[in-house]
Amino acid sequence: MRLRRPVAAPALPTLAFALIAALGVACGGATAEPQAQWVVRIETDAPVPALGDRLLVELLDAQGRSLCAACRRVFDIEGTGSFPLTFGLAPPAEGSPPLVRARLFRTRNTAEDGLPSEALTLDALGRLPTARGVTRVTLPLFAACAGMPADARAATTCDAATGARRPVPELSDGTYAEPGSWPLGEDLPCPEAPPAGMVCVPGGLFAQGETKGHPSLVGLQDEVGITPERLVRLSPFAMDATEVTVGTMRGLVRAKLVDAPMTGPGCTYSELGDEYPVNCVTYEQATKACAARGLRLPTEAEWEFTAGNRARETPFPWGHDLDLCQRTVVGRGVSASENRDCLVRDGVVLPSRPEPVGTSRDETLDPALSGMSGRVRDLAGNVREWTLDAVGSYAGTCRTAAHVQRDPLCTSADQDASTPTPRTFRGASFRDAPVLAYAYRRAGVDPRYYAKDFGFRCVKSYGGAPKP
Repeated sequence: MRLRRPVAAPALPTLAFALIAALGVACGGATAEPQAQWVVRIETDAPVPALGDRLLVELLDAQGRSLCAACRRVFDIEGTGSFPLTFGLAPPAEGSPPLVRARLFRTRNTAEDGLPSEALTLDALGRLPTARGVTRVTLPLFAACAGMPADARAATTCDAATGARRPVPELSDGTYAEPGSWPLGEDLPCPEAPPAGMVCVPGGLFAQGETKGHPSLVGLQDEVGITPERLVRLSPFAMDATEVTVGTMRGLVRAKLVDAPMTGPGCTYSELGDEYPVNCVTYEQATKACAARGLRLPTEAEWEFTAGNRARETPFPWGHDLDLCQRTVVGRGVSASENRDCLVRDGVVLPSRPEPVGTSRDETLDPALSGMSGRVRDLAGNVREWTLDAVGSYAGTCRTAAHVQRDPLCTSADQDASTPTPRTFRGASFRDAPVLAYAYRRAGVDPRYYAKDFGFRCVKSYGGAPKP
């Protein structure tokens, strides 16, 4: 017995399940008469592999149960060339035509049982019609249904037009989607060149948040970004290539556009040169300094989008390298015996302070990979950076129920109105533990707080980005 292509369609790049013998796959020589069979075509309009790098295909009975122990296959999705995915099936010897379920998901969202979790998975279920000769059918996976699982037992699946559940449809032939054609997944270029010292960050789609994260962060939930992922659509913007420096702040003070930041032990404005990041600033001071330049603080979404290299969503600006002590300025707030890798270099104990901006290897990927007009530096370490949002859970009332969040900004948190609304910050500082340098890590503090590990950078809005 051998698997064979549908005789009526020899040009199709057929991917037949080796396990489909359990359903009665056709046998015989090349001269045999065509037998009844299905040619199943799976399509998607999602940007891949950004929204899915693996595809799970299953064959189920009318009650939503797997037809056999091996009636399941996972395909690796490398890019748009992986679609459409086509395979042939022969009808079972008896019983109703099976259901076909396809789930496009990200490897990082694999559950403990090895199956895709519901987080942002594109999940579709369809019923095969009665096979008459070579019967072609298409099962589309629409990005508008991301995170809306099908229910095989209840025989319902997502309706991309309404976002509601509907009875599982009988599949038919047709072409419904091209990879990356979902309008909300398209990149949005900056309308003009960024100002000097800034980098263009084209708008686009990404998944904000993190469902697993580093083992040391588990249990801290929103404090560090272990949150339900959500699709976010951002307008283009320009971001400072480095943290705002002492030199820039001194220029604003001389021009009487802002008041001088705090001074004292560890405060760079009073102790170090122009090339160092300014620190010891409150949220209000950072906001006013950006406004004096005609800019604003970045939102949490914009900051994470940039630090993770946009849709690539890397855990660190430079990619996946876990040697953080050699990449960025972190871990200098403890004794050398506790954190020697970060604090001692070439036998010399490093000072517990930030470094001049842009001098570490903490930088985003090459523009050809990141899609940005240049590299953004010091996002993971050096100083913590104020962001525009109020502190609020991704599942809380300051977030909308929309399937895709557009330029999200949390402006107020659920708290006592008599106290200042806590504000978020992103990135680790020179004295933070290296584990806090992940791009998705988030935290918040009283906006009046200032310390030697707090700094900021600014962004320029293009189009529909939020305002404070």
